[in-house]
Amino acid sequence: FTFFVIITLCFILVKLLPITDATVFGQDSTLIEKRRQLLGYYDPIPKQYWIFITKTLLGFDWGVGEVIYTGKDVWEVFVSKLPPTCKFILNDFLCSNWYLIWYLCSFKEK
Repeated sequence: FTFFVIITLCFILVKLLPITDATVFGQDSTLIEKRRQLLGYYDPIPKQYWIFITKTLLGFDWGVGEVIYTGKDVWEVFVSKLPPTCKFILNDFLCSNWYLIWYLCSFKEK
């Protein structure tokens, strides 16, 4: 149930974002509009929601990056950023909890 609520909130928040004018991208605006039509940007909201749910939950399709990583699969970008992120989290944990680690390592039985 919680996952369903989170997915629904993500859909609603993305729908609240404004659609950027196709001329801003510096490419052929007719190609961008055609792609938006193929992706279902202009379909009714319930149909867009159904497509979103089926692609996300049943097809494990989390989308394609358009702005930073053009044409790359979102999962590939996520996995490529995971090792540096884990190193950063581990370093932050060790630095912020040094006193706890010191206490546990220096604990002696009497």
